[in-house]
Amino acid sequence: MTKKLLSLTAAVLGFLSLSFNDLPIKREEPKYILEARAKYGSLIKEAPFCQTEEMKQLEKKLYQLSNYEVSNFSEDSDKNLLARLILGEAADCSEIEKIAVAYSAINRAKRGKSLKEVILEPYQYSCFNEGSDSSKFLKNPMAYDSKEFIECLNLARDILSGKYSDPTGGATHYFNPKIVKTPSWAKNLKKIGRIKNSYHIFYK
Repeated sequence: MTKKLLSLTAAVLGFLSLSFNDLPIKREEPKYILEARAKYGSLIKEAPFCQTEEMKQLEKKLYQLSNYEVSNFSEDSDKNLLARLILGEAADCSEIEKIAVAYSAINRAKRGKSLKEVILEPYQYSCFNEGSDSSKFLKNPMAYDSKEFIECLNLARDILSGKYSDPTGGATHYFNPKIVKTPSWAKNLKKIGRIKNSYHIFYK
């Protein structure tokens, strides 16, 4: 009985270890895995590894979560979704312009909707338009530009934690005149202008 229990423990620990170690993102292993490896190290190496279908699905889910891959944006967290917005709308912009773009969604959310509802509202942020190339890219950003997306994740975290204040003074809209003509909504909003030579012009 003891041998069977140890063998099962080794297989599970081996699975957990492989699930985290095989991921492309370098991250610190959880403490319980480090402790288990120290205690059962030799046993894990010797135990036969046999995945059940359930374990395979779990491993796939862990891989997708750690790669920030989603099939449906509505299942995403606010932080990850805001990072996707920053990447999709302001990838080539300065840090302060990225923050300004992010705050347009945060300021809209102050009107009563959740941040997720604001970001995913149809035809508001074009990078999330269903079927667009940018939408496909944002569902699996680590496969396209992992370095840039990690930076966007860190920026989204810092914005939501309050590290960065709103550089626009309340902007809810913006557009890039090099890409589109002045939208019809601009005449009904107050023009804030560019933020430190930003590509985008902001309004509220």
